Amino acid sequence: SVIVSEDKQEEIDDVIDEFSKAAEGDSLRDVYKLYLETEEKINDILESDGLSQIKLEAIEVLNGFLDGVSDSELKGKINDIILEAEVSIQNAETEAQIEAILEKARNDVDELKEEYEQEAELEKQRENAKAQIDKLINGVTDSELRSILMPIADSAKAEIDRAESASEISAVISQIKKDITQATSEYAKDKALLQKKTQTIEKLESLADGKILSTELSVLLTNAKNDIMNATSMSEVDNIYNTTAQTFNTIYLEDLREEYNAKLDSLLSGSGAEGDTLVKIQEVVTKAKSNINKAANQSVMENIFNQAESAIQLLVQNSSSNLDEIKAQAITELENYTSLNTTSAKKVIAAYTNKINNATSTDEVTTYLQEGKTLLQKLNDAAGVTSGTDTNSSLLNPNTSTSKYGDTASAQAMAKGGIEETSMVKTGDENATSIIVNALAAIAGIGACVALIVLKIRKKK
Repeated sequence: SVIVSEDKQEEIDDVIDEFSKAAEGDSLRDVYKLYLETEEKINDILESDGLSQIKLEAIEVLNGFLDGVSDSELKGKINDIILEAEVSIQNAETEAQIEAILEKARNDVDELKEEYEQEAELEKQRENAKAQIDKLINGVTDSELRSILMPIADSAKAEIDRAESASEISAVISQIKKDITQATSEYAKDKALLQKKTQTIEKLESLADGKILSTELSVLLTNAKNDIMNATSMSEVDNIYNTTAQTFNTIYLEDLREEYNAKLDSLLSGSGAEGDTLVKIQEVVTKAKSNINKAANQSVMENIFNQAESAIQLLVQNSSSNLDEIKAQAITELENYTSLNTTSAKKVIAAYTNKINNATSTDEVTTYLQEGKTLLQKLNDAAGVTSGTDTNSSLLNPNTSTSKYGDTASAQAMAKGGIEETSMVKTGDENATSIIVNALAAIAGIGACVALIVLKIRKKK
């Protein structure tokens, strides 16, 4: 549904008024013929409306934002921007509003693309840096020294994988060059100490295996490696490692506690439970948090969380509020939120049905449902359509074999082109058929024809 210029909307309203008056007392075949004539008139009005053409061009520009985009994740995010902008454009009342919406969408997409390009460039720099490290190590002619230096090289590569900027990558390369130079000199003086250092660095790096490190932990490891390389004795190397490992584990366990507590909160908020079930889930979460805060290692924390998750899932299933049911209810609510059969409405429903189906929690389902309804509300407002399921109205789509009239044969016949001639002449007596025709026009996409003509048909026996 698109807002057209005021004078054109008045013309459309007049055409629909004519249709409404002319349709009274006619057969379904004649009503459908009038519908086609009205459709053609409204098409002519729209084609002469400059604002509609501007909207069409703007939407074409929006769709062009996807050109050349191959990354599926990036494409999905751009599609979200396009969808929101398209709905806003269809509700715009002036050319200036359209230009502002288009400009904002363009900036949002450009910013998003730039983020992905920067990450792609950073990944390229990571790979080049690791290749440079291999070249430095391969340039060491002494095979024994080269073997001793391998832990330093592997640790440097791990640092590069954790690096979040080009400057951090450059710092790693600069440091390993110094380390190799220093190690080569030390190799001739104290081979055993050098070997102790590199083996300890390998051991230190293993603390990070399989873990996502905070900036604090990454800096801790980097500083410790540098301190180890500068150590003058084996005992100093051991002291540096022991102190670092203890600090690392303390910080990491605290980070894990925060992470698992947040996951437990998400299980609670996403359960969708109410009443006694909600109380029981709250008890499970509280107990699990208490145990996690006492846990001494990651394995115990993970076990506690998994047990809590299983208990919550069982409680939710027993209360018949599982996620699949919630998703199904949300999708039904989304589909029933509008009676529009326009391209834009279908796009919104399809996009948010997909999001809801892929949701992993009730919170996500609720969020996506609200986002979808917000966009549909804009389309409903523009078309003058009441939001939510309207049992007193039905949507006729003459391009399909069925309509939302229900199962009446006459309505289906009209949708197919008036194959069945059903007498609907209004006589006023008790055995006659009365017709109440309410015609509404929702302009579905720029340059489109009447997308919504609601006919309420009531027969008196």
